[in-house]
This record gives sequence, C-alpha cells and structure tokens, in this order.
Amino acid sequence: MYYILKNAAGTKETGSDYPQIADMVGLYDYDVDDSIHKVADYQGVKIPIPINFGVMKMRSKSKFSDIISAAVILGMGLIVSKRVKLILESVKLVDHEFYPLKIQHKGSINEDYFWVHIISDLRNEIDYSRSTFFSGRSEGVRNLTFNSFHDYIKYDKEQDEFGSLRATKLFFHKDWQNDLDLFCISEFDKNIYISQTLLLLLRKNSITGFEAPLSKILI
Repeated sequence: MYYILKNAAGTKETGSDYPQIADMVGLYDYDVDDSIHKVADYQGVKIPIPINFGVMKMRSKSKFSDIISAAVILGMGLIVSKRVKLILESVKLVDHEFYPLKIQHKGSINEDYFWVHIISDLRNEIDYSRSTFFSGRSEGVRNLTFNSFHDYIKYDKEQDEFGSLRATKLFFHKDWQNDLDLFCISEFDKNIYISQTLLLLLRKNSITGFEAPLSKILI
C-alpha cells in the first residue's frame, strides 16, 4: 500500500498563501546555467553541476512547516525541515541528495531546511502490458497501452515530443522488490510515493505541511 505525498495548502500550519515560497530574495537570475530552475532538467538523475539555491523568499501569509511548498524550484523533490531529514534518513529511500537551503521570512533567514532531490527512475519496472496511459496531445488519446518498455521508449522518442504522456493505471512487474519507503517513477508519473511505514512515522512525529492520499493508480 502506497500513498502520494503532496504539499498541504492553506492549512493552519502552512498559512493562507500557496505556494509558501514564490520568489527569491534579491536580483536572482533564473536564466543562468546554475539557476534553481535548472533542477527541472535533472528529473530523476543526479545533478552534475553546483546549483545556486540563493535565498528563497517566504510569502507574507505563509508559515514555516516541516514540508514547504515552493514555485521557484521544480523537479522530483521536496523542501523539508531537519526533523523530516532525520526521518527520511531512517527509512529506505531511492537514491537521493540533500541540499541545504536558506529561506527568508519577514526579514529573518532560516537555514534549517533542505531540498531533497530524488534520483529515481523506475520506468523499467513497470508492467506495460497491464498498464494504461493518457496522451495529453490535442487529440487526447486515452487508454493508450504498450506491450513493453521498449515500445514505450519508442513512443517517447518518436511521438511524445512535448512529454505529454501520463499514466492512468500502473502495475509493477510481479517480481519487483517493493520494499522502498519513498520513490518516484519519473517522466509519465512524477508523484512522490511513500509507504505506510513512512506515513505513520510522519504522523507520529507530528510533521506538518503535507497530505498523503492513498494512491489510486499505483498497484
């Protein structure tokens, strides 16, 4: 049983502004090669260059929670507090990297947060013969299926120019070792999945700033 880990919005713990972080402090250049926006270029893979995370600016009606929503950084990952970092280090995760962050809120800077970059690509573990997909192209093809990972890759390279393919129902291969407490699939499904074990740990430690609906597409 897995759950989809999502940022909470508009709660007592997070404040009324969503996302909690929407900009950077100062004249931050988003277009340079080491910009925070470049993290999105390394979905599911190790980031090979240093990234300038600068100082993030918390919106005025936001509050510090253990997991923080942000519009300035895109990619498979999370902004987490030290408390969450310790919990994550105690369970079984896919490959990942922690990057220290600075977050400004109402004039003061908090350095107790980290960006968790999730290095996870499990597309080869999917049983494509049983899974279904949706193409977000103009014709909106639903219930798209593939016979194998090879067929999916062929479609991805030859027909999915804008990366519009999304999973509607997924099955893993029956021999997949599903003992991970946190993972992403990548590309057609960028959700962050957590185990019931990790969910219970987050709740036991009163971690704030997240929602975790039961996954309806991961089987």
